[in-house]
Amino acid sequence: MDRLAAPSECRAQALHCRMVANTVMDEQVRALWVSMAHSWTKLAEAMERLKPHQGTRGAEGESPR
Repeated sequence: MDRLAAPSECRAQALHCRMVANTVMDEQVRALWVSMAHSWTKLAEAMERLKPHQGTRGAEGESPR
């Protein structure tokens, strides 16, 4: 399984982005890091919402026949 396939890994990436954002002096660069953190958090939330539906798909992501 890809390590970024877990919501917890996406949240870890978001935390990393926020930590970097807190150390950057340039406001534009800080805004980019904050935006990336937000994107990782949204991805984690989407993965958590979709998790209950994963059992309805086959091994290759196809619907069962």
